[in-house]
Amino acid sequence: MINEEKKALRKIFIKKRQNLSSEERKAKDEKISEIIINGYFFNSCDTLLAYYPIKNEIDMLPVIEAALKSNIKVALPISYENGIMEFRYITSLENLATGRYNIPEPDKNSELFTGSTSSLCIVPALSYDPYGFRLGYGGGYYDRFLASFKGKTVGAVYSDFVSHMLPHDQNDIPVSTLITEGGVINCRNE
Repeated sequence: MINEEKKALRKIFIKKRQNLSSEERKAKDEKISEIIINGYFFNSCDTLLAYYPIKNEIDMLPVIEAALKSNIKVALPISYENGIMEFRYITSLENLATGRYNIPEPDKNSELFTGSTSSLCIVPALSYDPYGFRLGYGGGYYDRFLASFKGKTVGAVYSDFVSHMLPHDQNDIPVSTLITEGGVINCRNE
């Protein structure tokens, strides 16, 4: 039942995101990046776990660049067939290879992120709710990773993509904070 609800919602939010004009998306993305870069979580982390944006996802490249310039370590995900995702460090956005799902990713031989309580993970999604639960693409990669992650989690989402309540089950791991173009939302899960 939950999977069917999520599947239907995915179609709605993918279509809604596709209907945003490139100008509207760019303005919202810039504001979200600005809020993240100027925020406490970003400025107090030693490692940024981010994602390379695809399929009209919120553009995190300015945040990644700002972290690299600020000497904050940056790691991007690598996804494997078995539903496992790991983060590996990068030193620039120039040397990424096309990986699974055609997503640019770090070299599989680069240093592995093994954990840090001072790290910040920016988690992509189609939608979030005020409790920090997300609607992703359905692979469960982030939920598996976040189950043992000890740092701070932030969901980047457009304000009109924050749902009243999303369907979720015991395997879904909520984030603690949402960043929208309108500001910061502390989730009600803690």
